[in-house]
Amino acid sequence: MTASKWNRICIALSFAGLFVAGYLSLSTLIGAEIPCMGSHACDIVQQSKESAFFGIKVAYLGFLAYVVLAVMSILRGIGPEKPRQVLTKAGLAVSGIGTLFSIYLIYTSITSIHQTCIWCIGSATIMTLLFFSHGFLSQMEYHGSMTPNKDFIMIGVLSVLVLAGFGFRFTDLKAASVTTIDTTGIASTIDQMVPKDAHVTGPKNAHIIIVEFGDLICPHCKEAYEKLHQTVAESGEVDLVFRQFPLYNTHPMAVMAATISEMAAEKGKFWDYLDLVYGSKDQDKLTTDDLVGMGTQVGLNSETIQKRLQDPKDPALLRVQSDLADAMKLKIKSTPTFFWGMKGTAPSSGYISQLRDAMGSPPYSHYVKAIP
Repeated sequence: MTASKWNRICIALSFAGLFVAGYLSLSTLIGAEIPCMGSHACDIVQQSKESAFFGIKVAYLGFLAYVVLAVMSILRGIGPEKPRQVLTKAGLAVSGIGTLFSIYLIYTSITSIHQTCIWCIGSATIMTLLFFSHGFLSQMEYHGSMTPNKDFIMIGVLSVLVLAGFGFRFTDLKAASVTTIDTTGIASTIDQMVPKDAHVTGPKNAHIIIVEFGDLICPHCKEAYEKLHQTVAESGEVDLVFRQFPLYNTHPMAVMAATISEMAAEKGKFWDYLDLVYGSKDQDKLTTDDLVGMGTQVGLNSETIQKRLQDPKDPALLRVQSDLADAMKLKIKSTPTFFWGMKGTAPSSGYISQLRDAMGSPPYSHYVKAIP
C-alpha cells in the first residue's frame, strides 16, 4: 500500500475520532444523557472523577487530539517531503500517547468505576488504529503529491458528514435533556404528586414544589442533590420532595440503599441518610456493609436492618415499590427526573438543565435564586 493511501486512512480515522470525541464533548457540555446500549454506564463513566485530567474532561482532550491528527494528516498530504516526515513522526507520537492513555482509561473504567463506556472503547479503537497507521506510514517513502484533487473532495465530504452528525446529535441531545411527561392518571397538579408520607425538605408551605424521582447510587442524582439543597436553603420558597426510583438493572445496590433510607425516614433521618450516601466519595462503589453502616450512623440497628432487608413485605420496601410503580406509570426513563410547579398548578417535567432554566424565569425567578 502506498504512502498516500495510508495517509487517507489517517484522515478518515481522524474524522471518525472527531465525531466520537465531539459527541461525548457535546453531551458533557449540555448535561445530556449518553445512549449506551440500554444502560447508564457511559453516563457513569463520564461523570466519574476519573473522566477528568487535571480538571479538564478527557472527552475535550480527545477531541483536541483528533483535531491535531486531522490537521497534520491534511498538511502531510499537501506539503513537501521533509515536513511530511516530521508530521508523520509527530502523528505517531500523538497517536501513541493517545493509545496508551486510552488503554489506561479503559482499564480504569473497568477496574475502578466498574462500568464500560462503548463510546470510550470506540475512541480507543480509533486511536489505536491511527497509531498503527502512522507506524506503517513512517516506513513509507514519499513521492510527489500525496493528496490529489479527489482527496480534497474526500476531506470535504468527511467534514460535512461530521458537522452534519454534530448538528443531528446536538438536536438529539438537546431533546434528550428535555422531557415532557404526561402525568394524567397520577396528578393534575404538582401538589398531587406529593404522597401523604412524602420526604420533604423546605418550609412545607412554599410557593414552589419540586418533586425528584431519584436513585441513591446515581452520580447525576448526587450532583443535582447538592445543587438543589443549596437552592432550597437559600430561597426559603421551595419544597423539595424526593421519591424513589432505584435503577436496579444499572445499580445493583440501589434498591437496598432506597430501602434503608426509608427505614431511616421512620426515625426522621431520611435526609441525614441521603447526606451520607450522596456525600460518599465512592458513591457508585458502596457495598452492603457501607449502606448498613450508614444506617447505623443515623440511629438504626444493623441487625434489624439486615433482618428487614430479607422481608419482601417490609413497610420500607413497600414504600420504595410504591414510588417505583408511580415512576413506571409516568414512564420515567432515567434519573434524576424532576416535576415542578407553583402550588395548585399543573406540573412541568424535565431534567436538571430544564429545571435550571425554569427556575431562572418568571414566575419562579421571583422566589428562587438561580440553581448553580
